[in-house]
Amino acid sequence: MPDGLPALALFDFDGTITTREMLPDFFRLAIPKRRVQFGGVLLAPLIIGYKLGVVSGSLLRAAIVRLGFTGVPLQRYRDHGLDFARSVLPGVIRPEAAERIAWHRARGDRVIVVSGALDVYLAPWCEAQGLELICSALQHRDGRLTGHYEGPQCVSSCKRERV
Repeated sequence: MPDGLPALALFDFDGTITTREMLPDFFRLAIPKRRVQFGGVLLAPLIIGYKLGVVSGSLLRAAIVRLGFTGVPLQRYRDHGLDFARSVLPGVIRPEAAERIAWHRARGDRVIVVSGALDVYLAPWCEAQGLELICSALQHRDGRLTGHYEGPQCVSSCKRERV
């Protein structure tokens, strides 16, 4: 960077900062167990289609969110997110990614995590690291999740638009 001016450093989360995609782990933790069992059967055609490359990840995630989270109390969802951020995420952070983020922060660069993952666990993790965040969120009304995303999922071209 010329003259040592601060830069903008953008990081993807899943598979870049972490060793793997974390959304499936969060789904298994936060979706009520009976819904996971029922959903595995009900969503099997979509899951197979995804693995065959004929169903998009966005469509599959939307279906999982709809089945898994419709009507779930918002506070329970938030509690799962905070627990996941504190107890699961520290164990999957790539040391080299953490070092690179620290390097950018030491330079005074603006560091933003841009992810399709959910704010419920990314926001507490990013806040603890002193990082900004652009990501997906779930919609809620009257203290319960609606089963829909709040706006589009922050993936593909949506990431570029939101940056």
